[in-house]
Order: sequence, then C-alpha cells, then structure tokens
Amino acid sequence: MGSAQLGEFGSHEVIADAKAEIVRALPVHGTAVLDGDDPLVAAMANETDAAVITFGFDEECDVRAEQVGVQLDGRPCFFLVHGATRHRIDLRVHGRHNILNALAAAATAVAAGIPADRIAQGPRQAEISSRGRMKVTTRPDGVTVISDAFNAGPESVLAALGALFDIASATRRKVAVVGEMAGLGDDADAWHPRVAEHVVQIRPDVVIGVGADHMPRMLLPGHMYLCSLKIRTRTEATGRLPRRCGWSVPHVGVLEVVFT
Repeated sequence: MGSAQLGEFGSHEVIADAKAEIVRALPVHGTAVLDGDDPLVAAMANETDAAVITFGFDEECDVRAEQVGVQLDGRPCFFLVHGATRHRIDLRVHGRHNILNALAAAATAVAAGIPADRIAQGPRQAEISSRGRMKVTTRPDGVTVISDAFNAGPESVLAALGALFDIASATRRKVAVVGEMAGLGDDADAWHPRVAEHVVQIRPDVVIGVGADHMPRMLLPGHMYLCSLKIRTRTEATGRLPRRCGWSVPHVGVLEVVFT
C-alpha cells in the first residue's frame, strides 16, 4: 500500500479501506489478485467470497519470486514460481520494484487460466510505456541518465534510488537529483528524512536537492553533498547555483547544472 494519497486520505488504513471496495464488489465467480507481502492488502482476502490469488516474495504467496538478482546492465532477474512451475525471468526494464509488477501481472494471468510457459514470456518482453517512469538512457559520452520524476512519492523515490545503485554498482560515479515529495500530508515531515537516510546508503558522489519547504529535513550533516534550491526558470537560476556547497561534509563536491 503506497503513500501517494496520504495527504488526501490521512492514513494507510483509510487508503486500504477505499481500495478494498473493489475486492468487496467482486462476484463469487471472480478472483481477487492481492499483494501477499502487504498486510493491509493481504487482509482483503477476508472481505470477499471470490477466489484469491496472492503474489509477492514470501514463500506463502501463490505466485512468487525467488533468487532475485541483477543482470550485468543492472536490470533485475528472478525465478517466477507458481506451484510446480519455475521459470527464469530476465526483465527488460530497470528497477527491482518492477519484479513486484511482473508478479502481479503473472498472478492475473494465472487467474485468467493462461498456461505457465506463455505467462513467463510476458515479463521478459514487457516495457514501460508511462512517461517519466524508469526511463534509462545512455548518452554518447557514456553517462547514463535515469529519469523517474513523474509525480514522485516515497516508494517510487526509494525504488529509483535502488535502480541507481544497481545500474551504477560500486564502479561508477553516481549523482542523485532528489526533489520534494508532495501530497504526503502530516507524514511529509517523517518521510523526507527517511528518504535521505536511503540516499546515504547508496553512497552517491553528489546529491542535488531541489525544493524549499521540506528539503531542509533531508540534510544529514556529515553524509551528503546537497544544495537546497527552488528554481522554476533559467533566469531564476542565474547566480543561485554555487560551484561548491555542502553541510559539514569531509569532501564537498563540485556542482555544475546546465540548462538546455
């Protein structure tokens, strides 16, 4: 259960209750496909007389992922398991979070009665069509750009940071550009420091924070390179981008921002 609607609904429990309306409305001959790793979602199985298929990483899930890893280019791989069937899946998309999306699709296909061999082909061929979600491009000079900036919430930001770590590994220079997250309501004060802690864990070389109201809560002295800026236009940026910035850090990175 994500946090994107916290500002509107107030709590994860209220969000779950609203989403459970779909499950409650299922006819007896229907099937509920539920995230078995999320307690709030798994509990919805008790609110329907329809069949239930769960997916996730837990060994109790009907459709699950095992032996999760990453390929040489940072794309995730895993074994798709359902009953006695087991298939190696190499995803074409980046981000380990997309394994859960693949499991959800596979579980839905199981509910529709599609054969296991055919189900396994889907995740191997799937690509992301949404703009601003896990768009990974490599420039002619070898720089890899990961764009995941569409309507970011805590979970999507953490997922994008995880993809940055997998793609760059320990051998490449990493630059993280992190913006404020809107729509979190009273939980905004808690979520921004939590995301900052995760940024520290992936050990980026440079972190650029864009925002104002909540960005100061992401400052972790002694750990991060970070400038807190609120820039809307090229003109506004003039004179506001320092060559060096940082808060109590042992080595302050050089910051260069180019508008094109």
